[in-house]
Amino acid sequence: VGHTGGGKGVGTILALLNALASGVIFPMLHDPKQLLDYADFCGVFPIGVTDEHRDVIVESLHAERVRREAMLSTQVVEDRHGRKRRQQAQWNTAVHGPLIHHWWDEFHLQALAKAFLLSITQQQRLQRAAGMGGTLISQGGGLADFWDSVLRGLLNQVRLRLYRMPDNLAR
Repeated sequence: VGHTGGGKGVGTILALLNALASGVIFPMLHDPKQLLDYADFCGVFPIGVTDEHRDVIVESLHAERVRREAMLSTQVVEDRHGRKRRQQAQWNTAVHGPLIHHWWDEFHLQALAKAFLLSITQQQRLQRAAGMGGTLISQGGGLADFWDSVLRGLLNQVRLRLYRMPDNLAR
């Protein structure tokens, strides 16, 4: 969270570069500013700029999370007594493939779409075990920009990073 010029875009570019350099994170990005900050990444990974792109990304994330959860729930291990039992869901990039991380720039503009907001809230609640994660980037309204109290609570518990906030917005 930060006001215009506060460093959110630069922080996101660094996070995207780190994700690509790691080799185990598949990034996805939605930028309603029409790639103002992220044009260098065109063709490298999926980037959306329109509401239709946003909806495709959300549907893709949902379908992939459901697929990953179904696959993880079928894994069995042998305990120390030789009995087969369900394994605790843990994502292993060497076996299961890359982690997925999605970034949503200017989230406060997108959060007004109720169906999108509900989908992202559900995604944030259920994605960890399936090797997925998300970052929501917003302006100076702080956690109020995220509209939904469940989503605000989830984001506040995970991480809240402030970028050069003016004194009147610092809390």
